[in-house]
Amino acid sequence: MFLFIIGDLDIKSIVFPVLLPAAFCYNESEKNEGVYKLMQELFDQLKEYLNMDTEISFEEFDAYYKKVLDFLNDKWTTLNEEDSMNMLFILDNLKSNSDDRAKRRGKETKKYQKISKRTEIWAAAIINRLREFGLNDEEISKRYEAIYEAV
Repeated sequence: MFLFIIGDLDIKSIVFPVLLPAAFCYNESEKNEGVYKLMQELFDQLKEYLNMDTEISFEEFDAYYKKVLDFLNDKWTTLNEEDSMNMLFILDNLKSNSDDRAKRRGKETKKYQKISKRTEIWAAAIINRLREFGLNDEEISKRYEAIYEAV
């Protein structure tokens, strides 16, 4: 069972931009260092946010979200299994935080709802990718929990 919420989204009905089989992805020794570095920066930034005592502003939240989307739009098919798990963790946190903030009914409510929907779609794409790597839902869930515990 996943810790994140996919809602009523039918993953099979979503058309993703070019889904490559996992066999076509780079392995550990072939990593593009630029992609790896940026992915690590996104993950480290999320960990920093999660360990803060205060909430970040909408502007900072939105900037981080856009940075994640830009990365996904350009490089999501180059993510290896580990980076895909980390990206799922990032997307799940963006979704849950945007859902929570949308409930407050502030001036950015619709923007948060939009962020939530987009991260939900990307999370579904990453889950499909992890399945292509040969992981089943139980394995994905266990690895997700391990990341959650480590952070």
